[in-house]
Amino acid sequence: MIVAYAEAVGDTDKMIGLINRLCEQGYELKKGQMDSFVKSEIESEIAVANAQRQIAQNPAAEPVVTILWSESPHLKDGQQMPLHEAEAVFKELDSARRHDREQPGYTGHWYDKTKFRIDFTMQGQPDSYEGRQDFGDGGGSLIQHIRGYHEYYAQDESWKNHVLHHEGPEAWEADKARRPLRSGETLTPEQTAYFNAVLDYVKECRPLLNQGQYNLPEPPQLADFDQSLQDYKKQIEAELEQEAAAAGLTVEEYVASDYEAPAQPNFSIYQVPPGPEGRDFRYRSYEELQADGLSVDRKNYQLIYTALLDKDTTLDEIYRRFNMEHPADYKGHSLSMGDIVVFRQDGKQTAYYVDEGADYRQVPEFFAQPEKQLTPDECMTGEQIQTPRGRFYLTDRSREQMEAAGYGFHHQSEDGRYLIMANGTRAFAILAQPESHIKTAEMSTEQNYNMIDGMMNNAPSMEELEAREKAGEQIFLLDVAEAAKAEAKKPKQTRKTTQKQKKTSIRAQLAAAKEEQKKRPPAREKSKEMEV
Repeated sequence: MIVAYAEAVGDTDKMIGLINRLCEQGYELKKGQMDSFVKSEIESEIAVANAQRQIAQNPAAEPVVTILWSESPHLKDGQQMPLHEAEAVFKELDSARRHDREQPGYTGHWYDKTKFRIDFTMQGQPDSYEGRQDFGDGGGSLIQHIRGYHEYYAQDESWKNHVLHHEGPEAWEADKARRPLRSGETLTPEQTAYFNAVLDYVKECRPLLNQGQYNLPEPPQLADFDQSLQDYKKQIEAELEQEAAAAGLTVEEYVASDYEAPAQPNFSIYQVPPGPEGRDFRYRSYEELQADGLSVDRKNYQLIYTALLDKDTTLDEIYRRFNMEHPADYKGHSLSMGDIVVFRQDGKQTAYYVDEGADYRQVPEFFAQPEKQLTPDECMTGEQIQTPRGRFYLTDRSREQMEAAGYGFHHQSEDGRYLIMANGTRAFAILAQPESHIKTAEMSTEQNYNMIDGMMNNAPSMEELEAREKAGEQIFLLDVAEAAKAEAKKPKQTRKTTQKQKKTSIRAQLAAAKEEQKKRPPAREKSKEMEV
C-alpha cells in the first residue's frame, strides 16, 4: 500500500509525512499491521490522487466523485464513480436510510454520514469540491444536496459576509445571479436567449475538448443579450456606417483610420483573398461573373493597399505601376483581371473592376450594403406559446424566413394558429400563415358544390379509400358517396378479377348504399348562377 501511495501521489513530502505518521502510531511495533482508520485514509488519498490525474489528463472527462469515508455499509472508503452514477447512488442511499429508520422497532443508525470529493475541470483548470451528506436526512441526490446546502447558506448573512470578504463584491453579485436558475423562477427572454447560447457553446466546444483542442472561442456574455445594450450597439453601428459613408470609406477602413476622413484624395486596391472560398471570383471577367449569377460584393474582397491619389494619376498608370514597379510596402499580387480599384476624391468614391484586356468597368454595387437578416432571437415578441410538447417563445418571422435560417417544421399548436420551427437545438413559435384568399375561396366552393371546373379536385378516389380502409383508417360515408359518383362517370374498363376476400369490400358496401340512395328524393340542381 505504501508503494501504491507513492506512485499515486507522486509527492516526496507527502510520502515522508505518511511514513513519519505510521512510525508515530507504532506501525513497526505492530509488525507490518496498520490501524484500519489509517488504512482507510491512505486508500482515500490514493483515490483522490488518481482522480486528480484523470481530470488533468482529460479536461473533457465527466467529474469524478471519490468517497473519502462513509458510515454506509454500501460504500467503501476510496470508492470512485462518475458524477451521474454518484447522483443516483446518493439519492437511493438517502431514500433507503430514511425509509428504514421510519419502520417500527428500528434501532440502527439515524444517519449515515458520508464525506465526498468531486474532481472536475473549471475554466480549463483542474478543480475540486469537498462536502458531507448525511444519508437519511432527506438531502436527496448528490447535486440536490449541494444545491440545498448552498441555498441555505445563501440566506445567511454570514455567508454573504464570507463571500464579500474572501472573493469581493463581483463574486457576491455572481452568486446572487445564479440563484434564479436554481429556484425555477421565470427567465426573461434575454436570459433565455443567453441560456440557449451557452448550451450551443457547450455543444460546440465539447468535441473540440475531446480532440484535445483547448483554444476555444469566446463564450457568450449575458451583456450581449441585454436589449438596451443591443439597441445602443445598433445605434452606434448605424452612426459609424453613416460617418464612414460620408467619408467615402467602408466601416472597416473608417475604423482603421481612427475614425477620421481622409484629408486628401486617395485610391485603394482590393483583391480576392487566397483560399477555396474565392475561387469563383478570382481572375474572372465581369461577364463571366454575370453569366454565373455572381455579383461584385464587397465581402468577397480584401483591402490590399491604399495610397494618395495625385490629380494626374489614371487607372492605366496604376495598372502599369502595380504590374511593373510594385511599391515596397505593397503585399498583393500584380494588378489583374478581377481586382478592384477605388478612387476617393471630392467627397465621392468610385469603384472600377479590372476587366479583360486591362479594361475598366464601374461597379457601384461594390458599395452596396447587404440587407441584414434578422435572427429569430432579434424578432422575439416576448409572448410564449404553450403546446403539448412545451412552451416556446413567439418570434415575428415567417415560415420561409425561418427555413432560410436553418429551421424546419417540428409540430403545430393544438388550435392550429402557430407552427413550431426547430433546428435541432433550438425551437421557436411562429404564426401559421393562412392560405391565399383565392385558394381558400376555391377550396370552400369546391367542398360545397363538389366542383367548379368539371373535375372532382378534392374528393378521394375509390382506390384511395380502399387503401385507407386496409390501413385501418376511418372512412366517411360522404367520401364514399362522392367517390362512387366519380366512379360512375368514368368510362367502363375491363378489370382484373381478384380473389374474393372474406371482408366485404367498399364497392359491395356501396352497392347497398346506392339502393338506399334511390329511395331518397333527387338532390336540388345547382342554379346556373353558380356555374362557371
